[in-house]
Amino acid sequence: MHIFAYPNLLVLTSTLSVQGQLRRLFTASLSFSLKPGEAGLVLPEQDGWTACLASLEEGLSPDLGVPKLQAEWLMAGSACAPRGTAVQGLPVEVAVGSLRRSFIVGAERRGAGVLSAAQAPFAEMPLDWKHAYGGEGFAENPRGMGFSRQAGAGTLPLVRELGAASVLAEPLLHPACPSAMHPDARDYSRLGTFDQAWLLRRWPGPPDDFDWSCFNLAQPAQRQAAPFTGTERLAVTNMHPDYAQIEGRLPGLRLRLFLDYGTPGVPPGARPRPRPTRSGSSPTSS
Repeated sequence: MHIFAYPNLLVLTSTLSVQGQLRRLFTASLSFSLKPGEAGLVLPEQDGWTACLASLEEGLSPDLGVPKLQAEWLMAGSACAPRGTAVQGLPVEVAVGSLRRSFIVGAERRGAGVLSAAQAPFAEMPLDWKHAYGGEGFAENPRGMGFSRQAGAGTLPLVRELGAASVLAEPLLHPACPSAMHPDARDYSRLGTFDQAWLLRRWPGPPDDFDWSCFNLAQPAQRQAAPFTGTERLAVTNMHPDYAQIEGRLPGLRLRLFLDYGTPGVPPGARPRPRPTRSGSSPTSS
């Protein structure tokens, strides 16, 4: 197979079996800037992937764009104090369209009491699963902090949902993290039944009772039933040391895929390739 794509557009392909029928999947990845003055600027493919991989927590990989029951957004990054400063605590907010999440990172003070884990002032703190609520023996997030099987022995985590309980009491505390669910915490029972019937009828695809929501890796607050339009407003607060508030929009590019099964005497890629269009515009004929 030959894949011809425009510069800076990464196209991934894979095969998925659905009810015994093979399906070819194509996923396009595009990186663009949110930096003020550069909002919407398409970045070189290598720059985007380098930044993505550097931001991911250990054990996580980029979203490969498999079919999902719900649209979702994922975020990898850190809470950042203004450059040259350090803080005890910081609110962080991320909004994609109508989906919005708010976090408190570090210590939250009420009166004279510090209601989260003690730590020195920080300039940057990852919004990852290690700093969210959880710990050894806590199935929803075994990598986290704060959980203890001994009553009163735990501490509040350093990353919490803004407005969540400020007392250490179950079930008031839950892990809050904007990145993809960590493999250590995924419910693999939803993958279905791998028995002799699966081996004879469905292998190498998923079983008939496979739960397709397994492909959704964001927490429910970051999902919606309707697909994204590609022009959603974006807003990020306190995740860059030089820009406390970053706003922009998805670039509104519409992906069009053309399959050519081959024409005798015509080399692959010899035909003219149509240009991508902006979301909402009418596709041109090819």
